[in-house]
Amino acid sequence: DGLKPDLIHFTVLISAAVRAGDVAMADKWYRALKEQGLTPDQPVFSKLMGLYKSQGDVKRIHALEDQMKTYGTSSLQGRGHARFLNKEREEQKQRSPDRL
Repeated sequence: DGLKPDLIHFTVLISAAVRAGDVAMADKWYRALKEQGLTPDQPVFSKLMGLYKSQGDVKRIHALEDQMKTYGTSSLQGRGHARFLNKEREEQKQRSPDRL
């Protein structure tokens, strides 16, 4: 049956994609991790958040934030991700104050 990759293997693969700035590859490995029935942990989420933040991809950041809550991992502190999201939310409010 062969060996199956574990969370550490996927974390290494996601890390490599993040270092390369390859969003598509990072997303591919993240999907594969979940398809294997593994639960993403804080390091995986942190790496993906950093990548999405570097790309300015607020939509993906919010989607990942929701997934973190689903998996019971919601801490964004310590990496500047929470500040980034709060800043984006404030800017959104300023752009469309009547939508609140």
